[in-house]
Amino acid sequence: MLDSKRERLAERLFREAKGLIDKHDLRELDVYIHMVLGDYQWKGNYKSKFNAMQAYTAALGKSMLIGEHVVAETVAEVLQQLLGISGGGSERLIDRLEQDVREWLFEQGYGDKCAAEWLLWPLRVARRMLPYRLRPRELEGDVNKIIEEETAAMVGGKLRRG
Repeated sequence: MLDSKRERLAERLFREAKGLIDKHDLRELDVYIHMVLGDYQWKGNYKSKFNAMQAYTAALGKSMLIGEHVVAETVAEVLQQLLGISGGGSERLIDRLEQDVREWLFEQGYGDKCAAEWLLWPLRVARRMLPYRLRPRELEGDVNKIIEEETAAMVGGKLRRG
């Protein structure tokens, strides 16, 4: 009971904050509160993680309106959460999140495949980085290659999924 009361209060506070942020065009704060919401939601079950990915996706979309530095910070934090998934089902979880976020984006009106794929980009990069969690030194040498390949695939329309 207490958790549902806290949840309703948090939702009300979020809506009030969003109203003020939108009214005063505080774009970086808008990204920040979506990231905080995502970080909070990430700690829960699958539904909660999906809600976190919705918040992270919204933050990423909003960060693109601000500048590269905010996009980079947003992507880095999302990747950190995704790569922190423990257990053997990590890849399956990322695949499921990607599929469900893709469907959610379509429901939200992101019919533009390019825009949707950009918002899903962190999930694809994280999936490629998962095997390196036990070999972090190897990741140092390959991280730029992975990012470049996933970016080229997205920009060049050679997407493997979808």
